[in-house]
Formats: sequence, structure tokens, C-alpha cells
Amino acid sequence: MVPDLSLTELLRLDAATLLLLALVLLVALAVLPYAHRSLRGDRHGASVTAALALVFVASAALVVLAPLPAQAIAWSTATLGVIVALRLGGGTSAARRPATWLVASDVLVWAAVIVGPGTAAAILLVGAAIIRAAGVPAHGWLLDALRAPTPVSAALHGGVVNGGAILLILQLPAMNAGAAPLIVAAAFGALAIVVGGAGLAARPDIKGKLVLSTVAQLGFTLLCIGLGLTVAALLHLVAHGWYKSSRFLSSGDGVDRRARERRSPAAHRRVLPRAGTPLGATVAAAAVVAGVLVAYPGAVSLGGAVITLMIGLALAAAAGRLVAHAVTTGEALTRLTASATLSFAAALALGSLTRMLGPALGAPLATPAASVALALAAALAVLLLAVLRRTAAGASYERAALAAALALGAAPRTPAARTRARAAALPAAASSTTQPTTHRQEVAA
Repeated sequence: MVPDLSLTELLRLDAATLLLLALVLLVALAVLPYAHRSLRGDRHGASVTAALALVFVASAALVVLAPLPAQAIAWSTATLGVIVALRLGGGTSAARRPATWLVASDVLVWAAVIVGPGTAAAILLVGAAIIRAAGVPAHGWLLDALRAPTPVSAALHGGVVNGGAILLILQLPAMNAGAAPLIVAAAFGALAIVVGGAGLAARPDIKGKLVLSTVAQLGFTLLCIGLGLTVAALLHLVAHGWYKSSRFLSSGDGVDRRARERRSPAAHRRVLPRAGTPLGATVAAAAVVAGVLVAYPGAVSLGGAVITLMIGLALAAAAGRLVAHAVTTGEALTRLTASATLSFAAALALGSLTRMLGPALGAPLATPAASVALALAAALAVLLLAVLRRTAAGASYERAALAAALALGAAPRTPAARTRARAAALPAAASSTTQPTTHRQEVAA
């Protein structure tokens, strides 16, 4: 029997959904014309563009539909569009692993629909969100998707991977079923931050770095949800979607710029080679604290304090690098002022928008103590990796740590891939063993 739903029960339009709709529409307006132009000579170009359009329509439907069964239909429709775009744009190798993982996320969402409200359904939704967000161990599907054309990658990173966090944010009452769903989200979010950040530090290629950056950033979003900070998760989700889609669309320019930097002469001598990093980091951290005090004149929750600490560390690290690489005193002062201004504005915007969007998302979630511990552990792991890279550059254990990080950030091999790798290694080993014998024979002759 079909339930009798009025239009107000079927659709949801509030400040949060309007912000998410703006994310979907702006990414679609950037990606679809680019896909139409760049794939014009491809025999599957029109079909890939149509599949991406279906993905964006389904993503918009996911945002505005209120009942979970209707959202599940939109979720599965987006999965279908992604698989078609990957298969036509990148071939079987680009679609095989993504199809497996994305269909698994569909199964979890529909299982949550069948189970009904409760803790089990909330955990199933969290599992589906982890897969869609390319969380560990599912991050390999997003790396395989790099075989598809750039517009497909931009659509994935700007919209599709955000779908998991969007579903959790819009299904906030289901997430309030207990502490277990939030702890699971925080655990896998913290793991994604560490794995993505470690792989990002060691990955040499630009697009691979962008993928692992997405893994870490979506992990941060899941961690925010696990801490009960749904507004912070929403804002980070929107900012990341806009930023990452533009980065993928301009990734070719990034390759050209990297090549020019390698061919260019050595940079001028820095004006603050040693003092620049601590100076910039201190000023940025102080600006974040000032912004928090202005935005939150009252008490700050424990989860909010942890997330603010992580944001402050990230902004401080970025500001430290900017100021340390300045080559003139004026440039150093300009970068110092810009870092302080942006850090203060980021903290102020987070607090102000939290007050604005909070009523649209309903009652805030309680912060489990386990989620706080997981967030602090993730922050400590990333901080230790950064310190190791800076203080032990070139050391044997630093190289070993980077090799381990690169292995963490690589796509897990399927049994078939491992078999092919062993088969390819056998002829190489045979030729290496026969090479010295042939050489000795030639010398003896």
C-alpha cells in the first residue's frame, strides 16, 4: 500500500537544504559545460555527460526529499549514473571496483529502510555513508575512478562523495538513536583522516594527492558528525565540494605549473628562513582563538573545542608555510596579515553560521566521550607525521614512514590484480637471472 504523503511531508526546504542545493547546482553548472566541451570528440562523450546530469539530478533529489525511502531511490539513481559514467568514460577497469562498493552502499541504505527507525538502521546508514565518502577500506574505489575523464572525477569529488554525509545530516533524528552510530562515524572518520593524510604526504602525482585529500576531508566531515557537530559538518561539506570540483577541473593547469617550477631557477633567499614558520603559526592560532571568543561568548562544547583545535592546527600549519616561504619583508607582512584575517574570519563564520543553521537541523546531538578520544588521537597522529617530515627529512626512518604512508594511501589490490602482478614479475626475474650469464658468454667469446 502506497503511503499517503502530502507535499510538505515529501519535500524538505529549509536553510540547510537550500545551502546543499546551492552546492549541487553550482558544481553541476561548472562540471556539465566542461564535460560537454572536453568530451566533444569522444564517441561516448554525450552519454557520459548525460550520465553526469543524471547524477546531479539524483543528488538534488536526495537533498530535497524528506522520507528515507525516497532518499534511497535518489541514492541508487546516483549510483547508476556514476557507474555508467565510469564505464563509458574509463572502461571496465575504472568501473569494476567503484560498482562493487557503491552497490554495497545501496544495499546498506535499503536495509536501513527495511529495518526501520532505530540503532541498527542508523549504523547501516553510517556504513553506507563511509563507503560513499571513500572511507577506509573502501577508498580504493575513488582511486580506481581516476581512470575516467576529468569531468567525471570533478563530479565525484564535488558531489557524489558528499552524498553519505548529506544523508546522515538530513537523517539527523535517526542518528539520535544512541551513541553507537556516532562512535562508528567518528572511528572511521578518524581513520580516514590518518590514512588520507599519510598517503597525501607520500603520493607523487597531483590527482592522486587530490583523491587522498578528499578521503581525509570527508573523514573530517564524518568525524564532525560523530562528535554531534552537524552544522560544522555541513559547512565543511559545502566548502570542500566547491573547492575540490574546481581543483579537479584545473588539475591540468596544476601539472603545467609544477613543470614550470621544476624548470625555473632556484628561488630567492627567504627573509624568515627559521622564524617564519612559528611566527605565522602563532598568529593564525591566536586569530582562531579570537574568532571563537567573538562567535561563542558563552561556553563552547567539548566536541566543538576539539574540532576548533583541529581547524586551528590546520590553519596554523598553512600560515607557517606561507610566511616561511616569503622572500621579502613586505611579502612576509602581507602573508602574515592575510593569514590572521582569514583564520579569524573562518572561526567567526563557523560560529555565526552554526547559530543560523542550527534551528534548521533540529536538536543537537550529544557528543560521546569515545568520539572525542578518537578525534584527539587522529589529530595527534597527523601532528606526529608533520613533525617527523620536518625534523627527520631524509632519515631512514622518515623514508620508511613515507613508504608505509604510500602503502596506506594506495588502492587495495584485488586477488586478480595480485595474480597479474606476480605473473608480470616472473618474466622480469627470469630475464634478470639470465642477463649475467649471457654477458659472461660474450666476454669469454
